[in-house]
Amino acid sequence: MFENIGGKIKALAKVICWIGIISCVVIAIVMFVQAGETYYRGERTTLIITGILVMTVGSLLSWVSSFVLYGFGELVENSTYIAETMEQKEQGDYSGEWFCKKCGYLNKAGTTVCNKCGTEK
Repeated sequence: MFENIGGKIKALAKVICWIGIISCVVIAIVMFVQAGETYYRGERTTLIITGILVMTVGSLLSWVSSFVLYGFGELVENSTYIAETMEQKEQGDYSGEWFCKKCGYLNKAGTTVCNKCGTEK
């Protein structure tokens, strides 16, 4: 459950972003339908303009606000990687170590397969 927290936070940021965008579009469509049903011209124009603003500005705000959560996920991933790398450096021999091409994990000398993801050296 608590493995790969950074990746889960980044996935949550994407989901929240899409939920916000879809919600803004649905609300705008409801406003457009209400504008079509109203008899007063001024009210109709106001609903249409408000619907367009909700759809565009709301979607953009949802997208931009997801950057903060996504960035936090990146921070968690990077700090976990740094902690693991420092732990490896404290424990072992420094010569012959290699970084995995797939996940970037620092593997000890003498290993031919990444200890984190299983990719071959």
